Amino acid sequence: MTKSNLSLHLHLDKLLEKCNHFPASTKVSNMVYNFNKLMNILQKKEVFGLVGNQQLIDQTHSLSMRFMPIAQDIVTAGSKAPSLEAYDLLQEEIEQTLSSDMYVFAKQWGLSVKALHFYKLGNYDKAFDFSLECVILNDYLIQQGLFTLLFRAAEQNKNISRVFFRSGQWEKGAQLGKDLLSYLFNGKKGCLYGKIFADKAVWKEIPYVREGYAYECFNALVSLMIHFERRSAKEEKDVFGKMFKGLRFKINTPDRQILAHWIYIKELYYNQNYTRFLSELIQFMQEPTSIQFDILKISILSDAVKLASTPDYPNSVALMDKLNVLLETELKANDFFKRDISATNLVFLENERPNISASRAS
Repeated sequence: MTKSNLSLHLHLDKLLEKCNHFPASTKVSNMVYNFNKLMNILQKKEVFGLVGNQQLIDQTHSLSMRFMPIAQDIVTAGSKAPSLEAYDLLQEEIEQTLSSDMYVFAKQWGLSVKALHFYKLGNYDKAFDFSLECVILNDYLIQQGLFTLLFRAAEQNKNISRVFFRSGQWEKGAQLGKDLLSYLFNGKKGCLYGKIFADKAVWKEIPYVREGYAYECFNALVSLMIHFERRSAKEEKDVFGKMFKGLRFKINTPDRQILAHWIYIKELYYNQNYTRFLSELIQFMQEPTSIQFDILKISILSDAVKLASTPDYPNSVALMDKLNVLLETELKANDFFKRDISATNLVFLENERPNISASRAS
């Protein structure tokens, strides 16, 4: 046995020893606020400052909310997406009822539903077109002072990334995902769709909402990576390398420390520094973290399973059994594998959180 193999086996043995002692995830988040609730509160103030007519605002909100059941019907129907009759009727009502900025506000909520419709049909060109149109309308409204719609524009970029993955342009989708994270954490536009992302003043406008959204978006893109890799198991596609490797940001919160540590651990694995990878993995697992970050644990433990399956490792079966129990029982990995959280809309109107959203498409 080579010296490197012996060292790897010793580190695998240490993981085997520690498996039963990793603390359970907590239900307590480091975030002391719900970013989407805060966004909705701020958005109401922004809209009133723009329009100054509460009755008109309430009417616009009510019309916008009616896109949600239409999106639900689209997702439920799957690839046999229903016609856009209900959508067209609602859009016609909006055109007859609203005008100016409130018309644009309601219309942009509908465009992501229309993009979803074509996504489910496999018409990815049209899904891209309507997602991009949604970004353009948000660009306009942000320039009018509705800064909270920055996160709607960000969501559409996440959706466009998913469109690229589904249409066979996974490298383009991964790069867009990386640019989205780099923007949220660092304020760098990259290749994001939307002129507003180049405006540093807008990036600085709502830091608390942006930070909370960034953590959720990071987890969503990890989920996108995992699901794509599982669908492409027979092909070598380095999604991590394209989407996360080299991503750096200032570490000034506990949650940022968790994300940065995860990137470092994954980089060790992909650089084949397996002994250091296992050491850092053990350290990561020994730190009690919120259930919010279970998807990160699932990702690195899945890599550990691959190492444990090494044919010449004598305790392979025992370690794989423990890792699988940890994944399936403690972390509920199968639930994550059944549902790609990148398909969930992270930004939604107050009063209702639907089972899916205008961006939900698996």
